[in-house]
Amino acid sequence: MDYHSTTETSIGSLFSATLSTMAAGALVGYTSPALLRLLEPISPADGSLLLTSAQGNWFSSVTNLSAVLGSFAGGYSMNRIGRKTTIILNAVVYLVGWILVGAAQSFGMLMTGRVVGGIAFGVSVTVTPAFIGETALADIRGALASLVRIMGSVGNVWGYAFGALIPSWRWLASVMAIPPLLCGICMFFVKETPLYLLSKSKVHEAKRALKFYRGKNYDCVPEMESLQQYLEVTLRSKASVRDLLKPYNLKPFLICLAFMFFTIASGVAVIVFYLFTIFEDAGTNLSEDMSSIVIGIMQVVASIAAAFLMDRAGRKTLIIGGAATTCLSLAALGGYFYMKDQDSEWAKDTIGWLPLTSLIIYIAAVNSGFITVQYVMLAELFSPEIKGVAASMAMMLSFFLSFVLVTTFVPMQNAIGAAGLYWVYSGMCFLALIFGVLFVPETKGKTMQEISKYFGGPSAQDYDTKELRSDSITYPN
Repeated sequence: MDYHSTTETSIGSLFSATLSTMAAGALVGYTSPALLRLLEPISPADGSLLLTSAQGNWFSSVTNLSAVLGSFAGGYSMNRIGRKTTIILNAVVYLVGWILVGAAQSFGMLMTGRVVGGIAFGVSVTVTPAFIGETALADIRGALASLVRIMGSVGNVWGYAFGALIPSWRWLASVMAIPPLLCGICMFFVKETPLYLLSKSKVHEAKRALKFYRGKNYDCVPEMESLQQYLEVTLRSKASVRDLLKPYNLKPFLICLAFMFFTIASGVAVIVFYLFTIFEDAGTNLSEDMSSIVIGIMQVVASIAAAFLMDRAGRKTLIIGGAATTCLSLAALGGYFYMKDQDSEWAKDTIGWLPLTSLIIYIAAVNSGFITVQYVMLAELFSPEIKGVAASMAMMLSFFLSFVLVTTFVPMQNAIGAAGLYWVYSGMCFLALIFGVLFVPETKGKTMQEISKYFGGPSAQDYDTKELRSDSITYPN
């Protein structure tokens, strides 16, 4: 087997797929700079469209709400027409959304574009991990799966950086359309996943796809047999929502839901969506444009670091360390806004460095701990037959909670002040720390059988141990 050429083919193909999550990150990164322009236009090219504060809230949050529909659509579509085709069609959905936003002549048209973009966002985060899990080599699957988060962070930087360079939110929308356009083009040159092809009884096409990803001299018979066995086991034990009520499924499901709640309640969605506004409110010496770009770059660095730390430090260690660090950094950010309310000039002159420093530390901790671990937990804690149902429900909850948090950011800040709001987020991080210590199991290096046994589940002897180790991320259904 030509490992070098095989690895290049796998990485190149998977990179093409993760351009979809870069497009999702760009959708998020666009929000912060565009919102400032929509509230206070600075470019004649933007026309007369001006948003109120309440409309600005909906502009920021509605993508999270429509992403719930996108996750449904993505799960259905990838099983009906395939992972590859779904990603290609989703690139078209992104482009339609950006055209509507860039050409918007009314708030309704602008929101329609954002809703369409949110649907595409939901499809991206549902289908891309499945494509990676079903095509990557087992020994590099964990690292390649981290590309989902890394490319999402790259997309954030794409939005922040061009948001600093382009004064018009309309022209900025056209630049945000580049990642999905590249994704749609690149995906034409890769193969469908072997697992999906086998599920449709396309055996010969599945073999060709395996050779595409593994090398032309690869003996695909053993892996084909393993994939076929995996499909048979999954089909025999196909699950429904009712199966989540079984104790050995309910316990890990509740752990995942609780951890996702704490992750969202730590304010990560708010900070990413309102980053420019937060720095503008802080009134520090460094511009909000440059501050946001620095934060975006830190997201990428931390996401890359997480790929190396996940199997070295362990999941539980990353959760505890991330929760403690985010708790302290948000407490410090709240402290800055409290001092700014007391004496604005003193705060800017004496501790004006604190907001950027606090948010750099916060973003590093969130991306190397909270966010990355929550996706790994979805892949690890559930048996294969229940994973699709559990992951879909958890992601829908995540999107909905993000929608609620982003929508309530401005009203809560007006009610309790910026300092009080960041201290609330800090308190949620402290609760996440306690939860991580008491309830989250360490799954580093454990097989699916061992994890199932921990929660009192069946021995799962039908599962192939080699293919279903805990670092694999597969969503066959």
